[in-house]
Amino acid sequence: MLRAAADGIISTAKPQGGGKDDATLIYEAYTAMDSKHAEHTAGGAKANASKLRQIIGMGCMTTLSDPVAVGDRVVRIHDEMTDAELKPKAMFAALVDVARAQQASDSELSDEAIRECLTKSKTDKTLEKEWEAIHKRVEGLVTGENAAKLKDQSETAIKIQELIAEHVKNYKAEGTRQDRIDAMLELGYTQAQATAIVDKKLI
Repeated sequence: MLRAAADGIISTAKPQGGGKDDATLIYEAYTAMDSKHAEHTAGGAKANASKLRQIIGMGCMTTLSDPVAVGDRVVRIHDEMTDAELKPKAMFAALVDVARAQQASDSELSDEAIRECLTKSKTDKTLEKEWEAIHKRVEGLVTGENAAKLKDQSETAIKIQELIAEHVKNYKAEGTRQDRIDAMLELGYTQAQATAIVDKKLI
């Protein structure tokens, strides 16, 4: 697709007489060949076509000497990060993020910039970490293991502690689930197929 865009075969331009652009047509052709059991919602189709549009857009950039070379570097750096067990984003997601970043710059992205695009964001404060901290404090109040030696073993307190523990567990499970879905997407499965297969295995 990147090569086709660079060669001028496809583009992000909307047809003058109205109708669907190349990204939408390509995604629709892909889903038409997909399993009859796969589900493709209107919102999901629109979002995925938009992602394809980003890659096509990078391929159409005239300020780059060779957009395909940038794509080749993405694949190389992705392989290097995978071999080093740095757990980069799924390949398709990585290409989309690089395409977005590249279109915001007139000069080719450096290897370091590409590596940043491939790295999963890690904020100091995530919801999971916040809930883990809350769970630790509540658990301390229930068991009495806290600096003030306060202890609350009421039915309500215990219930709260159990609910928070379950909530934290769900966050961790969702993280594992998404990693597995990303892996399935890299193997060529659609979002619907990957989700169905992973969820079935997790049940």
